[in-house]
Amino acid sequence: MRDYINNKNIERKLENLKIDERLGGIFIILGFFTILGDEFVKKYYIFKDKEAYKYAKILFITSLTGSFFIYLYFLRQNKKTYYERLIKNQETMPNLIRLAGSFLVVVGVGCLIIYQLTERELTDGIPV
Repeated sequence: MRDYINNKNIERKLENLKIDERLGGIFIILGFFTILGDEFVKKYYIFKDKEAYKYAKILFITSLTGSFFIYLYFLRQNKKTYYERLIKNQETMPNLIRLAGSFLVVVGVGCLIIYQLTERELTDGIPV
């Protein structure tokens, strides 16, 4: 019976690693969105092209929103691991730190999304 439980645990961990690999690929794509958004901002500064800035905002918001949902997944996973260790009376401090860090990242990305949605002019005072 114990071997069955260990095999199930290993299968679950391997499945989580597959998901993490997919999320890493999504992060790479979101990173390209951010780089492309920066290029549109450069175009805005050089040519005063307001359309370029609007495209940049769309790319930034898309990148942040995707990151937000990925970090929510990690928050959920860290919460699950924390409670599993708590139930088994194992040391929980490292997991509590990971859980708190995940929570702060989700809050931070949420704040960045709100900033991007409400920003009406660039930080140098040039209206958009």
